[in-house]
Amino acid sequence: MNSNRLICLSGLLLCLLVGGYLRLRGDDWGSGAPRSHRGMYAHPDERSVYDKTGRLEWEETERGEDESLLGYWKRIYSVNFLNPNSGMNLDSYNYGSFPYYVLFGLSKLFNSFSPDQARGRILNLSFEVFFFTFLVWILFYLLARWRPGWELSSWKTGAFLMAWSAFAVIAYILAGHCFTLGTEGPEWSYQNWGVLARPLSGLAGVATIFYLYRIGARIYSRRVGLFAAILLTFTALHLQLSHYFTFDVLQGFFCVAAIYSLVVFLDAETWGRRWRSIVAASIWIGIGMSTKFGSILLFIPWFMALALAYWRHRPRIRFFSWRNVGFAAHLKLIGLVSFVLIWAVTFFTQPFGYLDYPPVPREARNATSTAPSNPTTLSFIHLNFEAGPKIVPQKIRTKLLEWGESIEDYTGKIGIRFGWLDYHNVNKANRDWLAIGGSRYWRDVTEQRNMALEGGVPWTRQYSNTIPFYYQWKNLIFWGMGIPLGLLCLFGLFYGFGKPFYRPTWTEWVILGWMIPNFFTTHLFHTKFPRYLTPQLPFFCLWAAAFAVAVIAYLRMRERRRAEGTRGFRFSRVFAGACVLTVIWSALYSLAYVKVYTGTHPWERASDWFQDEVKQGSHVATEVWDDPVPTDPGVMRNFVHQTTNPIHSDSPQHLSTVANRLEWADYYCFSSKRNYGAFLQAPEEGPNRVRFYKSLFGGNLGFRLVKTFSEPVTVLGIPIRFELADESLSLYDHPTVHVFEKFEELDDAEILNRILHPPQWIEDLTQDQILTANENRSILAEPATYALERWILGILLLGWVFWPISFQLFRSLPDGGLSASRMIGFLSITYASWLATSLGFWENTRLATTLCFLFW
Repeated sequence: MNSNRLICLSGLLLCLLVGGYLRLRGDDWGSGAPRSHRGMYAHPDERSVYDKTGRLEWEETERGEDESLLGYWKRIYSVNFLNPNSGMNLDSYNYGSFPYYVLFGLSKLFNSFSPDQARGRILNLSFEVFFFTFLVWILFYLLARWRPGWELSSWKTGAFLMAWSAFAVIAYILAGHCFTLGTEGPEWSYQNWGVLARPLSGLAGVATIFYLYRIGARIYSRRVGLFAAILLTFTALHLQLSHYFTFDVLQGFFCVAAIYSLVVFLDAETWGRRWRSIVAASIWIGIGMSTKFGSILLFIPWFMALALAYWRHRPRIRFFSWRNVGFAAHLKLIGLVSFVLIWAVTFFTQPFGYLDYPPVPREARNATSTAPSNPTTLSFIHLNFEAGPKIVPQKIRTKLLEWGESIEDYTGKIGIRFGWLDYHNVNKANRDWLAIGGSRYWRDVTEQRNMALEGGVPWTRQYSNTIPFYYQWKNLIFWGMGIPLGLLCLFGLFYGFGKPFYRPTWTEWVILGWMIPNFFTTHLFHTKFPRYLTPQLPFFCLWAAAFAVAVIAYLRMRERRRAEGTRGFRFSRVFAGACVLTVIWSALYSLAYVKVYTGTHPWERASDWFQDEVKQGSHVATEVWDDPVPTDPGVMRNFVHQTTNPIHSDSPQHLSTVANRLEWADYYCFSSKRNYGAFLQAPEEGPNRVRFYKSLFGGNLGFRLVKTFSEPVTVLGIPIRFELADESLSLYDHPTVHVFEKFEELDDAEILNRILHPPQWIEDLTQDQILTANENRSILAEPATYALERWILGILLLGWVFWPISFQLFRSLPDGGLSASRMIGFLSITYASWLATSLGFWENTRLATTLCFLFW
């Protein structure tokens, strides 16, 4: 093993350890939060996942005396997964079914432990397996150094190593943990599902780092792979999503693993390796599709890999020769088997998505038939072509139905029928489409598609009037990654999209086959949740690493071309130093971000403040579509609580009920910016509601802002505030809580009048002024969050601008007059601005100072 490979593998190991720490640290955040009726989970999707998992029920079956083991397993699967009335039927497909079943299986595996013990067992098991595998690798490294013929680069040694490691891990799990299956233990409930679920997201994030390194090392170089792994390790958005169980990180892992397998398939020189890699890719794609429907786009790189494999590895002889025909036929066989395997894995891991509703039996398809229906037979493929459809011509429809009739004699024996689908609900989603799946499955998928493309629901209003591409990358650069890493990934994006057209490699087209459709579809969505970019984040980091390494190599090549003995500025060192600083800043940003999950949630601090500072029996009003404040039921029972619903309608009649609540309330609270942030983004959808929020924050309704609870991420003393970021970047783990206290008694008629007819200065309040409001300054004052930092940066900039002048005057000084240039620049700009204002040329404004700076 050469030193370069050893360094890269050591760096990868360090990335996995650090990445695991960052993603598993504080994964029990919120466990100390009060158990309200909505639980301790701040993420609404996480609440939904745990609620649905808690409703799953496994039907125990006993094995017959003469029943074979295979028949027993088949009967268990049929009872629990092929029966529409089974307790394992989620009957909901906003997400895929596979992670639900994994979480449910883990609860069975650890059902003899308490939640805290189970969490410790999961983390200890993960560490022990990782450490044991690492020791095995060290052993084989020593053998490779001192025993001839045991090179780690040989396929035989690597395969034996992987097989031995897998066998050891499986044996360890079976021997030490499977005894808990079926034993009695504590009842797993909604309150403690996160103990099992969140580590899964964290471990999936760590596995994504590993596969990203493998992709980078195979396509570019080990340095690129290691640098990409480092960048993903310290990507704050990926770290944040690893602390939820919302399937985004899981989907990202399955997509990266599938792309790696396709890259290996394209590089493979032997048929055996091609078969192994395409089977692995098929399994990853199938599981990815049963995790989130968006993974269906993996079919594009899958097809490209098959096509490019033929073009790259075909025999270089006459095109219509027998060898070429045989090679193409073999690849077609691989593609066919892979396609069937993908859908088989998807069906196995998400059966009720395809076996949701019973079809109309063949005898009942005739309207005049009185044959009874067979509700026990389920359907896999639905050819739902009604009379007079415009999508499929009559001849094609007839042929497809005849084809279904011909094969139904064989598939009907195993419970799979082809034919008309009888919808049992009035919502007939895709009623004239050729659909592979149940009607409920496609109804939910269509609902999610419409939400992403068009919005139209309360939780997507904040994306109105946002600019595609710009909105996503603004949030990535300033908050999701940090400015240095975000800019590097942005440059890498142009590099990754452009390089295959300049100096292409075959495997880069596989990545493009995934990134191009996924990138443009998600960026053009109306709904621009940053989590939609999770499957793309690893490839952003990969292209950023490839761009950085390519630029450094290019600069070094230019420097070597200079004549020996000549001196010149080493731009390669400057760029390499900038990359190092990017990693350092990203690491500090990630470490600071983790503190969010080890500290106290703002909702908990707000509850404590109410307990200590607010008189018992006070009237507290909050809004629907958000969590109440205070969130602790023990604290809430000390106050009288009511909710308002300003989001329901913009009419004055409806706002009169809001005014009535304001007359009644002593305190008005927001647990986040979910409601007012969305309406301020789209004022044309509710102008009166916008006036209400502006009047409330401006103190025009008899309430003043008395307390703000927020949790900025602080890096080297610099607070990074999230009030202006996408709400999902802060809404769940560190939202901003506002508490308003009544200071003026007004009746509901006066309040309504002030809402509908506010003064002009209230109308002129901007969205940024509302979002950054706090009790320590006037809402009309500009935020002073980065005032000191901007002041220091401005002085430094002035110094660099005026250095050429001071250098001529103070050349003899050790610093060449750099210190004096800052004073000269500051005095010159301020004197010019004062003189022009005194002479009456303009007023002393920011524009005037900027003009003076540009003049100099």
